[in-house]
Amino acid sequence: MLCFCCETKSQTNIVPDGSFEDTTNCPYLGITINGSSPNWFTSSNYGTADHFCVCSNKDSLIFGVPTVGVPNNLMGSQYASNQNCYAGFFAHLGFGYKEYLGIKLTHSLKSTAKYNISFKISLADSCIYAVKHLGVLFTQSIFIQNNFGIPNLTPQIKFTSINYYTDKSSWMLLEDTNYIASGNECFMTIGSFDTLSIDTTTLQFPHTFIPGIGNEYRSAYYYIDDVKIIEKTKPFLIPNVFTPNNDAINDIWTVNCSDVSSLTIFNRWGLKIKEDKNILLTWDGSTTSGEICSNGIYYYIIETKEKMYNGFIHLIR
Repeated sequence: MLCFCCETKSQTNIVPDGSFEDTTNCPYLGITINGSSPNWFTSSNYGTADHFCVCSNKDSLIFGVPTVGVPNNLMGSQYASNQNCYAGFFAHLGFGYKEYLGIKLTHSLKSTAKYNISFKISLADSCIYAVKHLGVLFTQSIFIQNNFGIPNLTPQIKFTSINYYTDKSSWMLLEDTNYIASGNECFMTIGSFDTLSIDTTTLQFPHTFIPGIGNEYRSAYYYIDDVKIIEKTKPFLIPNVFTPNNDAINDIWTVNCSDVSSLTIFNRWGLKIKEDKNILLTWDGSTTSGEICSNGIYYYIIETKEKMYNGFIHLIR
């Protein structure tokens, strides 16, 4: 029996506002992302992760630079990877300070389901440090940072760069294409969960942009944009031959896929002989009315939630 393997991939991003475009207020100096985004948050106890938007270009000028504008802001200069806004957080600051970005997903992760998880980062121009580890933590309850340092939690996903994340001109894509969820996690937190040892996680290098901050801004501050979590549906097989001769071997033509919504089978003259709308689609070689179909080639149409598949089935008795 030959089979065609068809894999569909849901394109629904379960991160609400993954590009940081939604605003309750246009970002301005003195508020964290908690005060400007209806979805994203930084810990209310420690952390002041920021929100940058084009709408802030005319406000809160310091040294002639919009503090949280796009592309120019107090941390550097960078255009949004997608549309008009992005966020920013400290992955490392000299006295042990770290920040984390959190969000509640549109729905919980499914147990054993596979996900494509990605986001883009860019190191701020004013920084002379960079980190080589960033992580993604999934939890069932909201993340709370209890101190300035590293939380006693291990992220399920760790992105590691051999040469540190040092690109300031372009956006760097961090992606895990086959993350398998434990299940029921509905909060995601992004940040640096590693120790603060400069020898192992940070690197000093020349900076290129100093908007009045000084010549030694000893931090690793990253812009972040395009955050996505997309579920990957399991592949399903479409057999192209079966032998319904009652020998208990390949007697039933079966397509098993949770995304399937309907199956229609036609004979060689284009007449509809079978229709099924169950999740588990089967054909025993007979018509809807129970008549036995003869040997030959039949044509099928399978509709899923996202696309349509069609092809031929060879029935051999």
